[in-house]
Amino acid sequence: MNKLCFPKVLLFFIIMIGVANALAEYFFLYWRLPWLDVPMHFLGGIWIGLTVLWLYYLSAKFKNIPENHRKAAYVYFLAGIVALVIGIFWEIFEFNLIFFITFNEFNGFYDTAGDILFAVIGAIFSAKYFVSKEHYKKQENKILNN
Repeated sequence: MNKLCFPKVLLFFIIMIGVANALAEYFFLYWRLPWLDVPMHFLGGIWIGLTVLWLYYLSAKFKNIPENHRKAAYVYFLAGIVALVIGIFWEIFEFNLIFFITFNEFNGFYDTAGDILFAVIGAIFSAKYFVSKEHYKKQENKILNN
């Protein structure tokens, strides 16, 4: 398959996260099972990490990747920082949704910080997988492409 195609496993993964989130919202599972928020943010972080690493290293959208970006430390940094930024913006979105649309009570700083932390941990987890397979070393690899 062409390297430019988005990996089917990542597409399937985000659809499954979306379905799980929709079911959790519909059946009020986030209120019944307060811990459910943690694995959802963790899974989102894994998806963010794998997606950004695939995009940067394997999609052929970025040509001539500098040699210092082909080190394991940079892979962890890239996945972690992107998950951090997206996590912060997601939490801002959630806050605005809760405060201005549904007029519900804000969950608080610790819940927000935990959500961002678990997204970053998920991205680091995906970077660990990416590094273990050495997908960052060669642009010719075709990780996750079917």
